[in-house]
Amino acid sequence: MLLTATISAVNVHDFRLLEEVVDSVEPVRGRRGRPRKRPEKLHADKGYDFPRCRRFLRRRGTVRA
Repeated sequence: MLLTATISAVNVHDFRLLEEVVDSVEPVRGRRGRPRKRPEKLHADKGYDFPRCRRFLRRRGTVRA
Protein backbone atom coordinates (compact mmCIF):
# COMPACT_ATOMS: atom_id res chain seq x y z
CA MET A 1 0.00 0.00 0.00
CA LEU A 2 1.43 3.37 -1.02
CA LEU A 3 1.06 5.97 1.70
CA THR A 4 2.64 8.94 -0.01
CA ALA A 5 5.14 9.89 -2.71
CA THR A 6 6.88 13.01 -3.91
CA ILE A 7 8.90 14.04 -6.93
CA SER A 8 12.07 16.05 -6.46
CA ALA A 9 14.94 17.44 -8.46
CA VAL A 10 18.01 15.35 -9.18
CA ASN A 11 20.61 14.98 -6.41
CA VAL A 12 18.42 16.31 -3.59
CA HIS A 13 19.37 14.54 -0.39
CA ASP A 14 16.62 12.40 1.18
CA PHE A 15 16.59 14.18 4.53
CA ARG A 16 15.62 17.48 2.87
CA LEU A 17 12.27 15.98 1.82
CA LEU A 18 11.45 14.06 5.01
CA GLU A 19 9.21 16.72 6.56
CA GLU A 20 7.19 17.21 3.37
CA VAL A 21 6.67 13.47 2.88
CA VAL A 22 5.75 12.70 6.50
CA ASP A 23 3.36 15.67 6.65
CA SER A 24 1.56 14.45 3.52
CA VAL A 25 0.61 11.06 5.03
CA GLU A 26 -3.18 10.74 5.26
CA PRO A 27 -4.83 9.93 8.62
CA VAL A 28 -4.66 6.23 9.48
CA ARG A 29 -8.03 4.61 10.11
CA GLY A 30 -8.83 1.27 11.64
CA ARG A 31 -8.88 1.87 15.38
CA ARG A 32 -11.85 3.19 17.30
CA GLY A 33 -12.04 6.91 17.89
CA ARG A 34 -10.38 9.77 16.14
CA PRO A 35 -8.01 8.76 13.29
CA ARG A 36 -4.32 9.24 14.09
CA LYS A 37 -2.84 11.97 11.88
CA ARG A 38 0.79 11.10 12.49
CA PRO A 39 2.50 7.78 11.90
CA GLU A 40 3.51 5.95 15.10
CA LYS A 41 6.79 4.76 13.61
CA LEU A 42 8.85 5.31 10.50
CA HIS A 43 10.91 2.72 8.62
CA ALA A 44 13.61 4.44 6.59
CA ASP A 45 17.09 3.77 5.27
CA LYS A 46 20.40 5.31 6.34
CA GLY A 47 19.79 8.38 4.15
CA TYR A 48 17.43 9.70 6.83
CA ASP A 49 19.75 9.11 9.80
CA PHE A 50 20.65 12.74 10.53
CA PRO A 51 20.18 14.79 13.72
CA ARG A 52 17.70 17.08 11.93
CA CYS A 53 15.53 14.08 10.96
CA ARG A 54 15.70 12.58 14.45
CA ARG A 55 14.66 15.90 16.04
CA PHE A 56 11.76 16.29 13.60
CA LEU A 57 10.45 12.79 14.33
CA ARG A 58 10.93 13.19 18.09
CA ARG A 59 8.88 16.43 18.09
CA ARG A 60 6.08 14.62 16.28
CA GLY A 61 6.13 11.64 18.63
CA THR A 62 7.18 9.25 15.85
CA VAL A 63 9.54 6.37 16.67
CA ARG A 64 12.34 5.44 14.27
CA ALA A 65 12.07 1.74 13.49
